[in-house]
Amino acid sequence: MNYKNESPGLGQNAAKPARELFETTCAECGGVAKIPFKPMEGKSYYCSDCFAKRK
Repeated sequence: MNYKNESPGLGQNAAKPARELFETTCAECGGVAKIPFKPMEGKSYYCSDCFAKRK
């Protein structure tokens, strides 16, 4: 079966809306961390570099 043609516009090439990013302070280095959701008070967030080191 060819699933690619059954749902037009839902494949890998479908246009995605721009994701809103929120800025918060990185819990490790104190730099700017950009996250795709509204930060909650009391939670720790990490910048891309520090997040990659934690994996």
